[in-house]
Amino acid sequence: MSKALSYEETVLMLSLPEVERPLRIPFDLNAIDDSDVWEWFRFTRENIPRLKEGFGIPDVVSLENKSLFDGVEILCILLGRLAYPSRYTTLKLIYRRSKPELLMAFSWIVGHVESKFGHLLTSLVLCWLTAAEISLFCKAVRRKGAPLRAVWGFIDGSFRPCCRPKVDQKTIYSGHYRLHGLKFQSVMAPNGLVVNLDGPWPGRRHDSGMLAESGLLDLLKNKMAEVGAVYRVYGDPTYPISEYLEAPFRAGAAELSEEETDFNKAMAEVRIAVEWGFGEVIQQFAFLDYSKNLKILWQPVGTLYTIGTLLTNCRVCLGHAGKVSDFFGVAPPSLEQYLKNQQD
Repeated sequence: MSKALSYEETVLMLSLPEVERPLRIPFDLNAIDDSDVWEWFRFTRENIPRLKEGFGIPDVVSLENKSLFDGVEILCILLGRLAYPSRYTTLKLIYRRSKPELLMAFSWIVGHVESKFGHLLTSLVLCWLTAAEISLFCKAVRRKGAPLRAVWGFIDGSFRPCCRPKVDQKTIYSGHYRLHGLKFQSVMAPNGLVVNLDGPWPGRRHDSGMLAESGLLDLLKNKMAEVGAVYRVYGDPTYPISEYLEAPFRAGAAELSEEETDFNKAMAEVRIAVEWGFGEVIQQFAFLDYSKNLKILWQPVGTLYTIGTLLTNCRVCLGHAGKVSDFFGVAPPSLEQYLKNQQD
C-alpha cells in the first residue's frame, strides 16, 4: 500500500511551477519533398488524399487510447510501414509519434482496409469485371500471340518466406524452397490487376492442393454463368486442366510433338508478362519481402500481404505500375471504380 503524502509534501507539490509540455508538430504531407513522398509512400502526393477518400478513411481517426490521427497521416503510416522494413524508432522521426501510438494506428488502418476492401480479392462479383471486359482480356491475350482464344487471366502460386516460428515449424516449411514461409494463390488479369488472391496457406502446400481447396473453380463457374460464356484462366503444368482452367501440354511416356512444344512456348511468352505483376507487390512494398521481420505468431503476415496486393492494385489503377497493362494494351479501371465494391 502506498504511503499518503503529508501536509507539507502536498503544499510543496502544489507550489512547484507548472512545466509546459512542448507542442507536437503535426504530420504535414505537403512539407515533404515530392521525391521523398514517392520513395517513402509509393504514391504521389496528389494521389494519397485520393486514396484516403477511396478507402473511406475519416478526416480524423480516434483510437482506443483517445489518440487523434489525421486521415492522411494514418494512411501514410500504413504506406510508410509497408514500403520498407523500417523500425518504429525510425518512423517516430517522420510522424513525431510515440511507438505505442504508431502500433495502434498501424493496427487500426490494417483492420479498416482489410475489413472494408479485402473482398475485392476474394470475390469475382466486381463492378468492373464485366462480360465485355473479360472478352476484351481474351482478345488482348490473343493479340500477343497466344494460340488459345478464350484465356482471360493467369493463375499462379507464390511462396513468401517468413521467419522460422518456434512451434509448428514443419507445417510452413517448404522442402522445394528449403525455407519457412506461406503460400498464396493469385489470378491476374491482362489489365495488371490481381483479380483473386487466396491464402495464406502453409508453405508446404502444393499449388494443385491450394486450387482444390480454395473454391476458385466454383467462383469461376459462377462468374461464367453470370457472363453467359465459358472463358478460362491459364496456369503452369502443376494445375489440372478443367472446364475453366487451361495448362501446358505435359511430357509423358512420349515426348511432346512439335505442335505441342510450339503451343507451350507461345503461351509461356504471354504468361511471363504476368510474373511482372506478381513481383510488383514485394518490389514496391519491401516490408513484405523482409523475412526476418515476418513473424507469423506476432503479426498477421497473411493480412499484410493481402493489404500489399490491394495497394499494388491501387497503384495500377493510378498508373503507377502499368507494365502488364501496357504489354497487353488494356487499361485498368479508375481507382474509384475499383474500390466501388466497398462493404458497409
